[in-house]
Formats: sequence, C-alpha cells, structure tokens
Amino acid sequence: MTSRIEVQDVCERRQAMLASIPVGVTVIDAHRRLVEANPMAHIVLGLTDDPRPLDALRGHVADPITQELIADADLPWQAALRGTPVHERDVVIVPRDASRAARLVTMSSRPFPDRSADGQSGGAIIVAFDRAAILLRQSSVSDVAPKV
Repeated sequence: MTSRIEVQDVCERRQAMLASIPVGVTVIDAHRRLVEANPMAHIVLGLTDDPRPLDALRGHVADPITQELIADADLPWQAALRGTPVHERDVVIVPRDASRAARLVTMSSRPFPDRSADGQSGGAIIVAFDRAAILLRQSSVSDVAPKV
C-alpha cells in the first residue's frame, strides 16, 4: 500500500524534474483548459494566466516555410485533442506584442485517453522547445569544440 508520504515524494520529484528540463511541457484537458505547465512552457509558448492559454496563440502560429498562419484545426494540440499525435512539427509563434521577436518552436503533442466510456481524448500533452536556442547552443559548442 502506498503511503501519503510516498505519493507526495513522487509528486515533488516529478515537479522538480519538469522544472529542470529545457523544454516546455504543457498538459491541457479536453476543453483546452490548462492542467499543468512547467516554467519553460511559459517561456517557449508565451503562455498567459488565461485558463485556456493556448487559445491566446490562435492566429499567432505560422508555418516556418510558407509563413502563413496555421488554421486553428491544424494546430498541434488540436490534432492531439482529436486523437492524432503530432511529432516534431516546426512552427513560428508570432508574438502579440510587436516589440518581441517571433520564435521558431518545435512542437510535439500526444493525446491521453479519457477514463470515460465515450472514448474521447481526455486532453493532450504538448512538448515544445525553442529551436533557435538549440541551434545557437549547437553553434556555440562547435565553436569551442577541439578541432580533430
């Protein structure tokens, strides 16, 4: 039997792990309400305090090649809510505030099952990382790596 202390320890370890990783992890329910997001998710996705913060991104997510806005139904988390996982899709997040720069973000999303009998998705997990920051880090590493 699991004790309350053991459950609390697992929860605290999970929170520390999510807070430490350099990617954004966001969990939303079937109604797009925020269940959980780590600090990096707020940075990478520009999440607001809105109960449905991903809704604020509608009309602000573009395809990096065509530079056209992505239709709401085609956003990675919308696909996951319909039960379709999305693996590493590059998008550009165009800020609402013109003084901030757009961010190239790679997103993956995955549905998680509902516990109810209707079989609908219970929500989605969205993983996002700032692709430009990764490329910059890779460039920095190659600049200081020994030449062999």
